[in-house]
Amino acid sequence: MAAKDRVAMAKQGSSKQRNLVTAPSKTQLQVPQSNSDKENQSNNHAWTAAGALSWRMPRKTSHSDYTIEIKYLGPRKDCYGNMHVMTKYYHVHKCVIAVGPRKAGFFDSLFTSGGSVPLGNAAHGSSYSFHALVAIAFPQFLDYVYASSAPLNITTETATALYFLAKHFDVQPMLSEAHVFWKRNIESAYTCGTYYKHAYLLQQDDIFQVATSVCCDKVWSLPKTSQLLHLPHFSFWLKLAARGPLSTKHLNDYIPSTGNSSNGDDTKLFVSFVSGEYSRRLSILIVEFCRIHLSTMNKATFQMLTSARSLPVIDIKAALGMMELERQLVAATDRATMSSLQERCIDAVARDWHRIDVAQRVDVIKTLRKQCAMCLEELLVRVMAVVEEQCLYERVSSV
Repeated sequence: MAAKDRVAMAKQGSSKQRNLVTAPSKTQLQVPQSNSDKENQSNNHAWTAAGALSWRMPRKTSHSDYTIEIKYLGPRKDCYGNMHVMTKYYHVHKCVIAVGPRKAGFFDSLFTSGGSVPLGNAAHGSSYSFHALVAIAFPQFLDYVYASSAPLNITTETATALYFLAKHFDVQPMLSEAHVFWKRNIESAYTCGTYYKHAYLLQQDDIFQVATSVCCDKVWSLPKTSQLLHLPHFSFWLKLAARGPLSTKHLNDYIPSTGNSSNGDDTKLFVSFVSGEYSRRLSILIVEFCRIHLSTMNKATFQMLTSARSLPVIDIKAALGMMELERQLVAATDRATMSSLQERCIDAVARDWHRIDVAQRVDVIKTLRKQCAMCLEELLVRVMAVVEEQCLYERVSSV
């Protein structure tokens, strides 16, 4: 064989050998592109331009050596009414999540002991099942671990979940930042309900205790949209009604001094006024709570929540709703007489009758017709009494 032919055959053989080395085997398991790869490819150029390693980069680009699988129940249900189990994959780096000032002590111990399980996509990693609140906040958790000095990206909606993750994976700097944030942020009437709900769902007792106390103190200004109303915690509202307004924080500072008899009378008037305003505000929240949980509410619980001891005064904004709920939940045995709740609701309507327009008055009459026979008659009597009292007051004032 000529020397030229031998050289050509050698080159052809080496080319085939290189193709065998670089071409993937048909039997080799391929790691599918994960959700995090698809969602974060748009962020790849920003990270690579900055020269920083990130879990948001595609797995092949970042040379990830570990995969974290997060499972949680999604919002959709199947045809049998069961919640769908959602799965997301995060391709991370051992040298980041287990080393450095923001390392996760959990992974440090896990890697030291050799803890790693093969996932279904043939990548080495570990799998965790979390509540959806935690799963949604997991990207912010990884962002913090990967960043060397950037502050924690935290909001009211993610604070409890990030606090949970920091404790679960033992990230001490993050735990401190999350703790400082929620301790300061929880004091608002517009945020304490969210903390109450999330802490209950994630079993964070320290946040739950603080949130419970703040919710009780902020009942004067809790909005009707508060997350607190969406939890079926009947005992909380019973406790809130039983404690009364004078148990709320800082209220005693506004009570006049009782140094003499006149001041003593002022104190009684003040306490009576505050108790009435407290009951009115609470009635608005309780009627909304009862509407949300109407399907699980029973007669006994409704009667305890709306008793004269719990709600001595009803606000006109809650009166019609209270009467309608009572009609649905409490079977009337005698429609010839009025219940205690009906009397308090009619009193609320009569007291503010002059403040409502014609359309609202029509709604009141329609609602009362569904109640006992005496309701309309009693409303008429009480409205006339209020009008007469107002006229008398105006005559005395003009003298």
